[in-house]
Amino acid sequence: MHYISGYAVGWFPNHSIRPSAATSADSVAAYPSLFFWVALVHTIQKEDELQKRIWHESVFIAFMATLFLTFA
Repeated sequence: MHYISGYAVGWFPNHSIRPSAATSADSVAAYPSLFFWVALVHTIQKEDELQKRIWHESVFIAFMATLFLTFA
């Protein structure tokens, strides 16, 4: 295991990833997230007022939990 990590650390300074390839890969990874948010907003808009409140609270709780897990 130590050998593999040492190889990776030694490989990266000598080989660079093209910035254009890294940027395009980052933007491709964002598309599924965009579809999720569009579907979530569309679903919330179709619900009645009580269900909208439940959705908003659950999304808020999930967002706060993600922030806590990320920065704690």
